[in-house]
Amino acid sequence: MVDTDRIISLIRTIAADPALMDRLTATPPEERGTVLADIGYGDVSPADLVGSETLFAPRSVEEIDDDQLASVAGGGGDTWPTFPTGVSAVCCAAAAT
Repeated sequence: MVDTDRIISLIRTIAADPALMDRLTATPPEERGTVLADIGYGDVSPADLVGSETLFAPRSVEEIDDDQLASVAGGGGDTWPTFPTGVSAVCCAAAAT
């Protein structure tokens, strides 16, 4: 596999040149290596590009802090609203019926 920076450079080159993108799209897959060689990227194989797709995928994992983790894990128990005693009794009676 070629260097990651080399793959990123190729993708940027293609993205910046609509004519090159059209040329690659119009070229049969088995002949695209020739087009890449013409522009100086003959060392990049289709397997290199497929193997590098994670470089361009958005990260779907968002880190959360300890307070957020405790909240979703059931640890944030002190955030429940408090109601006057009469309201609590009415709610409990309604839920029991």
